[in-house]
Amino acid sequence: MARILADTSAIYALFDQGDTNHSKAVALLRRLRGLDTFRFSATSSLLNVMACCAEDEVRARDVLRRDEDKDFSYVDATSFAVMERLRIREVFAFDPHFVQYGLRLFG
Repeated sequence: MARILADTSAIYALFDQGDTNHSKAVALLRRLRGLDTFRFSATSSLLNVMACCAEDEVRARDVLRRDEDKDFSYVDATSFAVMERLRIREVFAFDPHFVQYGLRLFG
């Protein structure tokens, strides 16, 4: 299975039933896992937490300088850098900045 980065926007939508993207997030997670029922926890083997390294932070600052006409946050830029380093091209997210950067949303 291909690796997909899960952004905070998707993780939050999974846990907050009041989030406007909750139903879509649950449906996408079901597709990702091939499940008929929704079961997810922070300790799931589906989720691996990746830390940024110093190289990612340098790359993130480069992205922010290069794309200063965009309103990317530092968190967005570090996510882009991690995805580049790990060669991940698809993201489980509801944040339009990933598409603006040229990445593909899962779903």
